[in-house]
Amino acid sequence: MKTSTSKLLHSLSLLVPLLPKVFSQNPTTNGLKFELNGQPFDYAGTNVYDGTISLIYKTEENAKEFAAGFSTTTYAQDVVNAVKATGYRVLRTWAFNEYDTALGSTPAVYYQSWSGHTPTINYGSNGLGLLDAVVSAAEAADIKLILTLTNNWSDYGGMDVYVNNTVLDNPYHDSFYTNSQIATYYKAYVKAVVSRYSNSSAIFSWELANEPRCNGSGPSPVQSPSSCSPAVLTSWVDTMSAYIKQLDPNHMISVGMEGMFNRPATANNVFEYDGASGQDFDAVIKLDNISFGTIHTYLSGQSSDHPVPWTLQWLSDHQASAAAAGKPVIQEEYGINATATQYNQATIFEQWHSLILNSSAINGDMTWGSLVVDKPCDVNTDVYAICSSNPDYKEIVTDWVASLNGKK
Repeated sequence: MKTSTSKLLHSLSLLVPLLPKVFSQNPTTNGLKFELNGQPFDYAGTNVYDGTISLIYKTEENAKEFAAGFSTTTYAQDVVNAVKATGYRVLRTWAFNEYDTALGSTPAVYYQSWSGHTPTINYGSNGLGLLDAVVSAAEAADIKLILTLTNNWSDYGGMDVYVNNTVLDNPYHDSFYTNSQIATYYKAYVKAVVSRYSNSSAIFSWELANEPRCNGSGPSPVQSPSSCSPAVLTSWVDTMSAYIKQLDPNHMISVGMEGMFNRPATANNVFEYDGASGQDFDAVIKLDNISFGTIHTYLSGQSSDHPVPWTLQWLSDHQASAAAAGKPVIQEEYGINATATQYNQATIFEQWHSLILNSSAINGDMTWGSLVVDKPCDVNTDVYAICSSNPDYKEIVTDWVASLNGKK
């Protein structure tokens, strides 16, 4: 009997190498690389966020800008079709839109409303039902989505709506990261969204917030005098990413930070490196439940701009930090002010793109605005838009998308 059992076990062991390897059907990471179905998934993508180019935030005010008969559901398909046609693999968009009933009339579209300091999630056809249309269209087109769950800034609600409805005495912006009742409200909204799409093949990552910092844009005070620090923000990221991982263990999680560092000893009074923002890229990318890092890079044309060589070092520093953590990083937003005549967009984009193409860790790249659907593209409306009428569009969008999607 012992001999027979040994023979049986030996026979079974011979079968193991013949079994097909099971790969994740959701995007994931493998060291410094993204993968999908066991294959490399380096990607080019874009952001579609607001009422000028996205169905999600169509309001009565901007509806007049669109042709008669405009349909939000049809527009969702138009957006995704445009993403697909451009060659983009990933689309980042806001999965939040909230308003305070005390501050004005009800908008045409909202995901969460606040009345009497209490939030109510809108599951209706002018609420999360619209986000359903985006997710469904992305699934059908095999486009992946980064869904951002709140905003550091006051556009479309964001953190200050939570703060001003919860902290009635000294409602500082950074209370969002430390107040237990705010955490409860935020988790409730996160659960509603994440649970709704946790089985969707369209999700690339759940993103905690757009550009979370110690300071905001109001109407609550910008920052409490001394309580906020990189340790506070990093702790919040750790807690909330662990919560999302419990809700959905099968999709990646990102933060949405600009990628600022906390290196005061070598910062030389440079804001992006001195920790004053509350961000700490080096610490956050090492957190267990954070799948990859994010970078936002801009040249605004203002005196606060850093020179182009500085931006290249900025990207290189993120490459090094991500590589040390053993995770990939994406340039999640980037742009150059099209009205800033001192910049040659094509030349600078080529330098950024070349660095990324030769980087081992920067394996995703997403323009801020290069996708305008169903209305004219106007750089005076969004100075970072890359319009198809741009004489360098083929080089900085079409050719670049093909190159990055083919990166090995």
